[in-house]
Amino acid sequence: LLEQDNVLDEAMAKLENVVKENPYNIEARFQLGRLYFNNKRIDDAIGQFQVVVILVPSHSNAHYSLGVAYAAKKEIQSAVQEFEKVLELNPGNPDVMQKIKELKGE
Repeated sequence: LLEQDNVLDEAMAKLENVVKENPYNIEARFQLGRLYFNNKRIDDAIGQFQVVVILVPSHSNAHYSLGVAYAAKKEIQSAVQEFEKVLELNPGNPDVMQKIKELKGE
């Protein structure tokens, strides 16, 4: 709700507290990573998404978000690896296939 009201600093602070108190709360970590990314805190976002995929290796949204974050940092090889993992989890996803082609310059 805070995000919808554009009170992003407060939204991030609340999620940071949730994660601090519940470090295995996957959804809180994912949403915190998303907020970090949307606020140009790319490295912080990557950190949250990495924890999510360590705890839940099949979390395709976190792999996808990692791919987007790595691409934003121009870490193309890491981005492609994450998108390829998404394809393993969701075979034939045309959006992901297109992103991989674009990153590889095809």
